[in-house]
Amino acid sequence: MNIQWQNSENVKVNNIDTSAILEDADSVLNYFADKYIITKYKLATGDLVEYAGITYIVVSQIDRNYENRKVSQINYRARIRQADFNIKFIIDDELEIIDSVIEGQTFTIAEDKLLDYSTDKIIVTIQDNNISSQLKKEDRFIKFGRAFKAIGIDKTKKGLITLICQETGLSHNDDMINEIANRWIEVDGKVIDRLPHLDDQEPIDPEIPEPEEPEPEGATYSIEVIEKQYETDTDFEIWMANYQVFQVAKIVNGEEVETEFEFELNKTVKNVTLTKESDNSCKIAVAQNTTGKYDIELIVKEEDEIILTQDIKIEGR
Repeated sequence: MNIQWQNSENVKVNNIDTSAILEDADSVLNYFADKYIITKYKLATGDLVEYAGITYIVVSQIDRNYENRKVSQINYRARIRQADFNIKFIIDDELEIIDSVIEGQTFTIAEDKLLDYSTDKIIVTIQDNNISSQLKKEDRFIKFGRAFKAIGIDKTKKGLITLICQETGLSHNDDMINEIANRWIEVDGKVIDRLPHLDDQEPIDPEIPEPEEPEPEGATYSIEVIEKQYETDTDFEIWMANYQVFQVAKIVNGEEVETEFEFELNKTVKNVTLTKESDNSCKIAVAQNTTGKYDIELIVKEEDEIILTQDIKIEGR
């Protein structure tokens, strides 16, 4: 391969000045304006390359070729991708700003390999170094006005760390202006600024939610005999020349609720009468001249809906 080194340009690799030849990686312009870099500087996957005011990250393995075997001159060739974003973490009480490639629902580092993720996830590719290697699952960061947490950390590509991140809730302890998650922490009831020299911001007071009204429980109903002609009479069994008064209760969240009910019998029996005594009570009376025995049903309704039935025995002569 005949390399025209006279066409090389000034670049920085991991903040070290060197020179390199850069070419567009694709003949057709697409979203990722990747480039190929060729340099005599020893490259490694994950290296950060600064060129024309833009930071790139080496996302491929390194192709090595001898230019001159007599002097062991090796040329290094790799694919680089723009690291358009930075993410911020507080590590050992120091603010660390990490250059990164952030991608949305679809993600690829290897050629012709595509993985799908849901829209609330992003993929973050960063250099593997002594700072980024301290990141762990559940670590949070702020980007695009949203909070994300790492739910997966992939270190299978030497030199790169891939964070699989899912959107999570914002906290009043997040610094949204500087995009720093968990800038403030609470210790023994006091709010501590982990970066007091950054600026004079104060944390936002947490929102105190309005107390929620408890969801109403399903209503329960009961019926009881509150009056009868003789105390020795059996409840819900009425003899001739006798009567009983029934009262219905509606219970919601452990408390009785005043309600108006309607009462009716499931069939008509001669000399048996039903009268409404109050909104929640009724009276069934059996006349003196009643003959025969009957099983009837008292039907209780609330707003035309049957909510309770009660079997009642009628005892004639």
